[in-house]
Amino acid sequence: MSDAVEDAAGPKPLQTLCVELLCEYLDELFEQAEEIIPELPPSVKASLIAVARRQGSLDDDRLEALADEEHRVMVLHACPKITDNVAEMLAERCRRLHTLDVSEGSKHSHKAMRIVVQEIFPRLKKLESVPAVWE
Repeated sequence: MSDAVEDAAGPKPLQTLCVELLCEYLDELFEQAEEIIPELPPSVKASLIAVARRQGSLDDDRLEALADEEHRVMVLHACPKITDNVAEMLAERCRRLHTLDVSEGSKHSHKAMRIVVQEIFPRLKKLESVPAVWE
């Protein structure tokens, strides 16, 4: 966004500036995850999940650190570093989850899919998956 357009729209909200700064230092943030991440609001954690996913750095540890009970939508589209281990954690922690996208590039076993179907699916309104990736 150019400075002229940004000036016409006014300054960015403080939360946006803070999230942009956290995203810029994502690796450093995860080095101190236990101290910082629990204090972040769910919306910021969701933004960090999206950024880590787009950067290709979202893995089990990062997802576990950022998953929040308030999350209603989880997009794990094209996340090859996410393993079966997170299925049970998502089922237990993200009780309000109603949309889950595990399509394209994510590989999960029948066990993980069973957890998703038995534990999460009853409350899902939308499940995105490409059948070929489920082994």
